[in-house]
Parts: sequence; structure tokens; C-alpha cells
Amino acid sequence: MKPSATSLGRSADKIFHRIQKLRKAAAKANRNPQRFADYRYLQSVLRAHRYFSENRLLAVLLEIAPSILLTPVRANWHPVRVIIEASCIQPDLRMRSRWTRALEYAVSQKIDPDDLPRFLRANGGISGCADLASKANIRGSAAISAPYRSPFSFGRRGNLCSVATRWRHKPKTESRPRGRLLEKPH
Repeated sequence: MKPSATSLGRSADKIFHRIQKLRKAAAKANRNPQRFADYRYLQSVLRAHRYFSENRLLAVLLEIAPSILLTPVRANWHPVRVIIEASCIQPDLRMRSRWTRALEYAVSQKIDPDDLPRFLRANGGISGCADLASKANIRGSAAISAPYRSPFSFGRRGNLCSVATRWRHKPKTESRPRGRLLEKPH
């Protein structure tokens, strides 16, 4: 069911004003020479995503982005990518993609925007979170259906161990003779 024209207008106004705030945050982060200045911008993007999702404006955002925000939208883009594309002034497309993947991972982990800098630092920065998102296969609607694989899980004996350790202790499924066979069986 499509929203009425008046409700779409009010929703579009809310989205437009929030994106304007994000554009100001992006300009401020771009002027700041500090190393972690982008974290504040990413916090505001995560805050905007949470605002849009709580007010059920994500579908409206994807609908009005090409016309009102003048932002291209692809069918398989995550709403975080649309928010970044609508508000970012960063010319590097690889950086935008990295930011998107890192924030997709943060959204899938249900991270509060105030905890985002600590979360990014704990997971190896923006690139580390983007890498974890690709390893967990978090992309668009798959982020909802794919289960999260923790970097730590309980091993065979109930002890806390890493995933790599768990795979080393995997039981053998086939039994084969040890040693060399001298002759081929007939």
C-alpha cells in the first residue's frame, strides 16, 4: 500500500532535513585534519539510519532519493549506502564502500551510535569492520536472514576457543590406512 501524498510529503521533509544535517557533518569532518574525524560523520550516519528505521522511513528514503535528494539508487543497495551517497562529499568511491560495509556490520550487530567509535576500534577500524562484514556475508536483506558467526564460540568440550581452534579439533569423518601402500589392491 502506497502512502498518501501528504504523508509522503511530511516523510520526505523529515528525510530531507536529516540528510541536510548529515551533509553539514560530512563537510565538518572533511575540513578536520585529524585521523579519526570520519568517525563522527559515521556516527551521524548510523544515528540517521536508526532514526529512519524507527520511524519506518527507510522505504520512503529509497523511493525519494533519486528525485528529491538527487542520489542514484541501485536495487541491491543497503539503506546505509543510500544515506552515505546522499550526504557524503568524499570523492573516493572505495572509501564510501568501506564505510558502507563497516556500518552494515555495525547495524547487523545492533551497535548504538554512541558506541560506534569504540566498536570500530575494537574490530580493527573501518577496514576491519568492513572485512568482518564481508566474511559474515552481510549484504542488504541477507543481513537479516544470515546468522552472525561470532569470532569466539564454544568448542567441543564447552571451552571458549577461537573459530580456528575449533576447526583444528574437528573429528575425522573418514578412516584411511596410515603409512604407504606398497601394492595396489587387485
